[in-house]
Amino acid sequence: MGGSLDEAIKRANAYLEAGADVAFVEAPTSLEEIQKVIAEVKGPLFYNCTGISPLLSVEELQELGFSIVIYPGAGLAATVRAVYDLMADIKTRGTQAMVDFGSRMSGHTIADLNAFLGVHEVREWENDFLPDEQVRKKYEATLGYKL
Repeated sequence: MGGSLDEAIKRANAYLEAGADVAFVEAPTSLEEIQKVIAEVKGPLFYNCTGISPLLSVEELQELGFSIVIYPGAGLAATVRAVYDLMADIKTRGTQAMVDFGSRMSGHTIADLNAFLGVHEVREWENDFLPDEQVRKKYEATLGYKL
């Protein structure tokens, strides 16, 4: 939205007064600004651990008075790094890199990606809520996931 920190605090309080469950003031850039937000916003606050805001621990943020702490870029950054590293390894070592990657994934929480993603449950929902003929046609010629 732009504007000053004071304007952002004013908007946060207006949203809380209008019934918002929690307020968010975008990107305080210092501990002093964080303390100002905490002191002047009259309700629960969440903190976005990313970018230009100070990267404080969850415990520090809770002590300051934040109710919710999020790390929106962490998963994406980890994913991009992992994909980049794997592709660089494949470029260097070829198929053996995939074989080694598969070995490292064995026993991991997401080793069975279909289970992790809930594909089995989606298939059950399809069987429960879609016409039988539609489900049969969708999967009859596929080599993909089957119940």
